[in-house]
Amino acid sequence: MTKRDNSLDVLRGILLVMITINHIGGPLCTVTFQPMGFVSAAEGFVFLSGYILCLVYGKRLIRGQSVTLATIFKRSLKIYWYHLTALFILLIPYFLNTPFLKQWQFSGLATFVERPHEAVLAYSLLLFQPEHLDILPMYILFIPIGFLALKTFMNQKALLILSFSFLLWFASQFQAINSQFSNPFSLSSGFFNPFSWQILFIVGCYFGYSRSIGKKIIPKSKKFLFPSLIIFLTLAFVRYHKETDREIFQLILNHSNKPNLQFFRLLNVFITAYIIDYAIKFKYFPHIKPLAFLGRHSLQVFVFQVLLVYFYEPFRPEIFNFGYAGRIGVQILASLTLFIPAFMHYYSQNSTNKKLAATDSNNVRGELFQTQNNRMMEVNRK
Repeated sequence: MTKRDNSLDVLRGILLVMITINHIGGPLCTVTFQPMGFVSAAEGFVFLSGYILCLVYGKRLIRGQSVTLATIFKRSLKIYWYHLTALFILLIPYFLNTPFLKQWQFSGLATFVERPHEAVLAYSLLLFQPEHLDILPMYILFIPIGFLALKTFMNQKALLILSFSFLLWFASQFQAINSQFSNPFSLSSGFFNPFSWQILFIVGCYFGYSRSIGKKIIPKSKKFLFPSLIIFLTLAFVRYHKETDREIFQLILNHSNKPNLQFFRLLNVFITAYIIDYAIKFKYFPHIKPLAFLGRHSLQVFVFQVLLVYFYEPFRPEIFNFGYAGRIGVQILASLTLFIPAFMHYYSQNSTNKKLAATDSNNVRGELFQTQNNRMMEVNRK
């Protein structure tokens, strides 16, 4: 059994808390919203997802364990089920005709009432993605692609898949190319351009695979760290001084778009990933157990925070009247509620494991009893 890397779980836990605080809104967003330049929690999650996928399955394949495309599709289907379940829960206020229904009609949910058949079909096909419901569709599509990339890496053709990923990202930067992929339902396809964001996932896959085989791509040395820190601090400075008129600053700002993952944002993500990886390798990264616990149940926690944000939205104006300290308190309380789905999933897993263990134990007892019974029958016959 491979030892779990707690640092990756801590990272996912930090990102989950950041996403929740940002979506709830309030004073703490000044700290959690893109605190490291042009990098948000979404970029970190996509990169980490590819990294962990190929780290885990790469090690399994190296050990000779069977990992098929059917196994990977099963993972995608699990996420797809959560995606559909989230929508069903979010539409409950419509079914119940709740008093705050008018406030509920935001971020595309009203479309499910105005055009129910088209909206449900498009949502099921991952073509209609209301606000906050556009991350999981990327994972559903990226996971099988990531597994195919892993197979390509193992066949010594990493350059091929990385080059194709880069060309796809490059092509997605042009509006003329983007316009070719219009939604036939004339509904929102989400905030993120998957043709751009796939490069984060694929590069994450490559780094995860490289770690699984013990290959070092970029050495962890001060020779690489110091230039990385200079670029990192420069981008962070530009991010926090948007009002400047300097041409170089405006150039960076104009090419750091998030939906299309433009060049300086992509560079910022990779530089940040290198610095964090450096900190982890040399034990500078904190190991906070509660955050690691959240990270181990990231899918359930992420879906919960989406539901939390939607159910919170109708009451946002009243909550924002709480004052500065009150809004901070709400953001902290919302973050603490993330432990609810984490504990629920933890105990659900334990219960399932105990049942499986009990079933295996009963099967073993049955086999022993049958063996003893067969021996006694043989003795009696003699």
